[in-house]
Amino acid sequence: MAPIRIHKFTGLWEKADEVERYLANLQIQPEAIARVFVEENAKRFAPGMTSADTILTLAKFNGIVSYIMHKKYGAQIFDVPVSKGRSALGIKVKGKNQKEQVFQYNLLHHPEFPWITHEVKGEIVYDGVNRDSSDAYTIVRSGQIIYANK
Repeated sequence: MAPIRIHKFTGLWEKADEVERYLANLQIQPEAIARVFVEENAKRFAPGMTSADTILTLAKFNGIVSYIMHKKYGAQIFDVPVSKGRSALGIKVKGKNQKEQVFQYNLLHHPEFPWITHEVKGEIVYDGVNRDSSDAYTIVRSGQIIYANK
C-alpha cells in the first residue's frame, strides 16, 4: 500500500520507467503474483471533474503499467469497475468527494493498515496519498472477490 511517487517525473514514459524501477526493487518472485487487479478505465465524463485529456492519459498509463505487470510476473490482468468494486465491499458513496468517503470507510475498517501520517501545526493528520492507497486497496480486494474463481 505504499505509493509510487512519480509526480516529480515528466512525461508518461519517465513515469512508467519509475514504476518499473520501483517494482524491480521490491524483489518479488514472479510466481508470487498470479493476478493483478486494476481500476477499469473511465468511460464517461463527470461534469467539472475530468477532462478528455486526463481520461486518455490515465488510460494509456494504466495500459502501460498493466503490460509491465503482465510481462514481469506473467500475471493475468483484471479490470475492476469502480462502482462494482465498491459495491462488492459494501462501500456506499454519495455526492462529491467519493475518494474521501472510500478512505474514511477503509480507515474505519482497517485501522491496522500502514496509513501515512505527518504533523501539521502540532496535529497528526493523514497524508493525502492515503486516498490513492485506499482506492488501490478497494480495487484489489474487490477484484479478489469479483474474480474469485478465475
